[in-house]
Amino acid sequence: MARGAVPAARVAAAMALLLAATGCAGGDQSPSATPAPATGPAEAYLEAALGFTADDVAAAALRAEELIAACMAKEGFEYVPDVSGYGLTDLSEVEPPPGTREFAAQFGYGFAALPEGMVTRGPAQGANPNDAITAAMSEEEHETYTRALFGDVALEGADESGGCFEEARAQVWGDRETDPVRTALEDEIARIDAEVAPQDPAVVEAASVWAACMADAGFPGFAHPWQAEQAAWDRWVAFNEGLAADAAAGAGAEGAGALTDDGVPAGQAELAAAEVALATADWDCREESDYDAVWREVRSRLQQEYVDAHRDELDAWVEAHA
Repeated sequence: MARGAVPAARVAAAMALLLAATGCAGGDQSPSATPAPATGPAEAYLEAALGFTADDVAAAALRAEELIAACMAKEGFEYVPDVSGYGLTDLSEVEPPPGTREFAAQFGYGFAALPEGMVTRGPAQGANPNDAITAAMSEEEHETYTRALFGDVALEGADESGGCFEEARAQVWGDRETDPVRTALEDEIARIDAEVAPQDPAVVEAASVWAACMADAGFPGFAHPWQAEQAAWDRWVAFNEGLAADAAAGAGAEGAGALTDDGVPAGQAELAAAEVALATADWDCREESDYDAVWREVRSRLQQEYVDAHRDELDAWVEAHA
């Protein structure tokens, strides 16, 4: 494992995933395989029990960092609580609003041409004070530090976290694995979105109309709306991986780090224009096929069936978290 800022970066990344799961994180994230829906009946229970506001995120982030620091001290390491990697993306001030045709026509899906308003609220971003601590460590010290912070899985490159980070996460945000009601609820919502709703006859018909519309607009080959956004995301990821490869090649390599007169990487404007064209066609075809309305109705109905079958335990669960 490379020395330096890796542990700090993993803390921010791991917490970003956690906060995203509770609707409280921003930043570049791969698109969902489904439209961004209104809160369904099952999700309403999650929000009632686990919902976070911006103030909640700030307080919880500080608490988690303090717990990590205390845990690391027991392991013999200095860790400075740092909340610069936490925050809440505020979409209310973004103009035009995300989800509108105007947004698609100007920013596409918000990948290659991210609006300035889609920024992270919270403490100002800055250098993590733990970077200097880890940079001064030997390779052996750094490995032991990383294991204490994230557990053994951190050194094998796995996505899961353990160690002091996992201990703090469980104390502040709860441990999903020890909460069977939450686990079953989240799993059912995911199953509905990934397996059940896409096979509903009404959704299949709407997707067929959408696909034909996209082909007519010059974008054939997509069977479902999420595939268009995923394609744009994949291109954006590949573009950034190319930039990283250029940087690794060194400033002296031909074309490495080339910027346009506007100060953006060469090729990004063209990528953004292609994304806008795709996203605008996607929006128009969703409108023509009424896909999003059909999807919301179907997933809401399916979630309601689960709620009706488990209402007593869900009500008790929410009351216990109140």
